[in-house]
Amino acid sequence: MLIGNTGFILILKEQADQELIRLASYDDLTGALNRRVFFKEAKKCLLDGSKNKKPISILLFDIDYFKRINDKYGHDVGDQVLRELSRQIREYISEGHYFSRFGGDEFAILLPETNEEEAMKLAWEICNGIEKQSLTEGELSYTISMGTLTIIPTIETELETMYVACDKALYEAKRNGRNGVSRGFLSIEGFEDTRLSQIN
Repeated sequence: MLIGNTGFILILKEQADQELIRLASYDDLTGALNRRVFFKEAKKCLLDGSKNKKPISILLFDIDYFKRINDKYGHDVGDQVLRELSRQIREYISEGHYFSRFGGDEFAILLPETNEEEAMKLAWEICNGIEKQSLTEGELSYTISMGTLTIIPTIETELETMYVACDKALYEAKRNGRNGVSRGFLSIEGFEDTRLSQIN
């Protein structure tokens, strides 16, 4: 009996430890990775990419006019939108991709071994898919704006610099009408410009 009880306690402890790991790694509301874990995994991917000379892409996006949704419908509905958006995003990404909620309505997707053409194609699929699905599910519709960045990392590549360049591209998409994708670029010195591609 003592042995049986000990085994039961060990199982409960293992389950509790796994739950603590989950709570420490994932966002409670959306189930996406939290920012800390995302950056940790992204740095590993950058190191691997610098060794293998493989491209890596980041998609950074948020919901257009999300504050208006909260103000008009309430934060409960806003939370529902965040959960639904996260569910939709998972339909577009594959194993080996990293999806994270950075905070508020800002999200990121890390795409190891993904070139610029592939990243842009996925970005547009997500943007168009979110718009169409939200329009067909009731009066509450929303769109997203997205910045993308693709590089072949070197040992000197800093994730924080990539984030700044991608964030700049995201806000370029917003300045140009939202509901679109803007592509960021890095020079040796750091980020230098963005190029916008709008939904037709």
